[in-house]
Amino acid sequence: MVLGNSEFRQRFGKLARELGDASSIDVLVRHLQERRVAAGHVILRQGETSTSLYLIAEGRLELSVRAIDGHPIRLGQYGPGQWVGAAGFIDAQPALLDVVCEREGTLWMLTRDLFDGLTSTAPVVAGALLRTLSLSLAEQLRQCVRPAYQIETDFMKNGTAFRTATREATQVALLRQLYGIEEV
Repeated sequence: MVLGNSEFRQRFGKLARELGDASSIDVLVRHLQERRVAAGHVILRQGETSTSLYLIAEGRLELSVRAIDGHPIRLGQYGPGQWVGAAGFIDAQPALLDVVCEREGTLWMLTRDLFDGLTSTAPVVAGALLRTLSLSLAEQLRQCVRPAYQIETDFMKNGTAFRTATREATQVALLRQLYGIEEV
């Protein structure tokens, strides 16, 4: 798949708007690596460090988290036009989720090493990308804080402990909000 300027704008509109002109998009696209992924392929594994950002061009990725007892809790899916790996891309910390390719597709990957090169050769483009990712992460965090505060308030008012199932459901709801995932 060739990722040209108009294709990038169509698939990744939010990021394209932040980048602005065609030459900035072209610069970023030259730093992306195409990755064809098969169904079942693990993109990110909870607890493991990955410093790459993945833009989803085609296919569907399933997001899940492992409960304390190890069983997976499905949170939802991401599809074309979305991205995964932003937090690890920025802070190089272990992934909070498992991300597995559910339906074969195409991802455009930006490694941290290629991004570091981009900061030297095209700092405006690198800044626009970081600004977009930071705003996205900030919005996800804001959406998560209010429900977390409400849960804590309800817990304190009622003075009762949550059962394990309720606690797990609450964690899933918070993670869905944090990552902007619609329930499936």
